[in-house]
Amino acid sequence: MQPSHNSTTSYIHIFSFLLLALSVWMSYSGTLHSSWQFDDMPNIVNNEKVQISSFTWEEIKKTFHAHGSGKITRAASFFSFALNYLMTGKDPVSYHITNITIHIVCAFFVYLVFLQILEILHPGWRCRFFSLRDIALLGAWLWAMHPIHTQAVTYIVQRMASMAAMFYMIAFYCYLHFRRNPKSLQGTIFLLAGLVFWIIALFSKENTVLLPFVIFVSEVAFFQLSSQKIRKYFLYTLVIVVVVSLCAFLAMRGNVVSYTEYLYRDRPFTMWERLITEPIILFRYLGLLLYPIADFLSLESDIVASRGLLDPPVTLLANISSLALISLGIGYLRKYPLLCFAVLFFFINHLVESSFIGLELYFEHRNYLPSMFLYLVVAFYFAKACNYYLTRSKLFMSGVLLVAGTVTLMSEGSATYLRNDVWETEFSLLTEVAAKNPYNIRPIISLGAKSIARGKLDDALEYLKKSEKLYKQNPDRYQKEWGGLLYYNAGIIHLRRRNYEKAVQLLLKSAEFNDKSMETHANLAYLYYKLEDYENATKAFINAIQIRPDKSDLYNMFGRMLFDENKLDLAVDVLQNGIDVEPTREIQMNLVATYLRQGNVSKAKQVFYSIPYDNKDIIYLLYRLDLFGHDNPAVLQRIVQILISRKIDYCTWRNKIIKNDHPGLIYPERFASFEGDLRASYIKELAGRQEQIGKKIKSAERCDVQSEEIGDEG
Repeated sequence: MQPSHNSTTSYIHIFSFLLLALSVWMSYSGTLHSSWQFDDMPNIVNNEKVQISSFTWEEIKKTFHAHGSGKITRAASFFSFALNYLMTGKDPVSYHITNITIHIVCAFFVYLVFLQILEILHPGWRCRFFSLRDIALLGAWLWAMHPIHTQAVTYIVQRMASMAAMFYMIAFYCYLHFRRNPKSLQGTIFLLAGLVFWIIALFSKENTVLLPFVIFVSEVAFFQLSSQKIRKYFLYTLVIVVVVSLCAFLAMRGNVVSYTEYLYRDRPFTMWERLITEPIILFRYLGLLLYPIADFLSLESDIVASRGLLDPPVTLLANISSLALISLGIGYLRKYPLLCFAVLFFFINHLVESSFIGLELYFEHRNYLPSMFLYLVVAFYFAKACNYYLTRSKLFMSGVLLVAGTVTLMSEGSATYLRNDVWETEFSLLTEVAAKNPYNIRPIISLGAKSIARGKLDDALEYLKKSEKLYKQNPDRYQKEWGGLLYYNAGIIHLRRRNYEKAVQLLLKSAEFNDKSMETHANLAYLYYKLEDYENATKAFINAIQIRPDKSDLYNMFGRMLFDENKLDLAVDVLQNGIDVEPTREIQMNLVATYLRQGNVSKAKQVFYSIPYDNKDIIYLLYRLDLFGHDNPAVLQRIVQILISRKIDYCTWRNKIIKNDHPGLIYPERFASFEGDLRASYIKELAGRQEQIGKKIKSAERCDVQSEEIGDEG
């Protein structure tokens, strides 16, 4: 019995999926232990809203606002991060596995969409050497294995791009399936499913809003609409895109004008300059997609926005060429549907991130979705060329093509695997970016920041001096925010070296470039506090709190300083505001200390009762002694046990408590009144342990004697 057509098709699809999965997995297998990078930190590692503790509605709901705008932005992407966190916490391995899996699934649906389109365009395809499935698989493989996509797959946070593209292609596949069976129940189900997947894609990343335009172009290219229907469908499409875009924007971002102004606020280019520069970047993308030179692949670039259509002259050429390609794509869409659709697909899907919106100029991950159909074109015409020469027995040319194709496939996989080595650590990635883009100061500043974190302050200072030199040579080239980062990190170096006055000067300079940095104002407040310049410290604390009123540690440090100034009523108000934001143990104990200095013991006890009991927290136990009696032997004994088990030097610890100059925590001021009892308990405990040790030593020394006596008796 011959297998049915459906079962044969299923086997072919399974084979295609396994081939894509195996190829992708092999190329990305070295990335599983790659570290967290840059935007991973605020979006995942330090984002409490994705760090859920259970799979409940209350926990899931908080992930919807995890993007920090207060709106429901990219909720599907952040929900996926939350699921990873629920499974493995902050271990990046599961996140990488998920990213690779998304890429595999996306590649499979790219193959299915390619196959649908080829079957629509070439229903009677007869080719001796290449089937339509072969072409679709080759195109999907070329796309999936391209090294430019490492940024969208290996960079964990860019799951937003790959996940959005995956749901986009599933939605497009569903639409094509419906379009080929429009009057069947199955077709209707696929249409509804496509709508659902498109909505999920929108909540993964906003650039997928343009799918209706792509569907409209596919209708013209693949289904040969009449001129009347083209005009009608275009109006429908335009209305859908505009309405959905506005609704999505209002739901996710808020006011369109204010958000656009915000994006351009610190950019070193205007909207017009960005618009005329993007065609240059799009042609650079096309060059990398068709010929991925390793020297040009980079997380960032040092591209500068054009100042006019003739500044530099290539700007005008790039703009004219882009318009020409788009015009030719529209004009010849019916005559050369596959090629023209690929061109229009590329430009349409770059519209959101490569037009008037004030994003940064260049990122490789933006090509993940727009590049797809270019590889279907390459695969299709490669197959036609091979078939042409093979059917005519032109063995030399067919051999050249097949060898070139094999080398391309092998080199793509190898290039992707090797490209992923760069993503092993932030430092390795930054080093590469700085080397490939010598006029971009941001990676150099970031290398300085990483060197500070490593404790290599001299290396950090050299990086920052280099970036300062570049900045001074051409300040108009860079964002003001980068200047702020430059001097902020220099200030932190001098803070670490306890050169407080120099640190203040540098942080003030940082604030001139970026006065919206909470970290800059918070560190200034700390420095002024250390210099006992309480007036300026107060101003800096207020600035920091105005920027981030949700940071309870700012209120805590501010209250701590007011306590030192003996402004107790104000300290109580500030600390209470901090508790309203987040009732941390540190801020609660500081409020207890403030009430005690005021002499308000009942209020102090009331706050202390709200702190969860913890017999491992030594400061908590000291406050318990202070509030409820100095002669509590159980509490004294517990503190002594902690000191001994943690091998804490008693004198050093005692002097630290008495000095009481911790910037974030107030120690009990009446410690001296019961320190004698505590010390006596400590000495007694050590003496008891010493006696026990002495007995054990003597017992051990007697082991041989006892053994001999036992032996003699025997």
